[in-house]
Amino acid sequence: MHYLHSIITCSASHQSRTLFRKFSLTSRSKCRLFLAAIATVTSLIRLFLDGFQSFSKAWPALHTNKTWWRCF
Repeated sequence: MHYLHSIITCSASHQSRTLFRKFSLTSRSKCRLFLAAIATVTSLIRLFLDGFQSFSKAWPALHTNKTWWRCF
């Protein structure tokens, strides 16, 4: 059983190594990918903050107007 497990582990690590070689990126494309990820995260944070600001501006009006509570 241990022998079979070692064969499976060895083949899995070999497959992951060959996959990594296939998809190994150059340093320039890695940098581009990293910058794209940072830009995406930054834009998502900005969208979230804009939404939060507009909600916090609208919250007092919603809070004073109690009729919208009846919807729930």
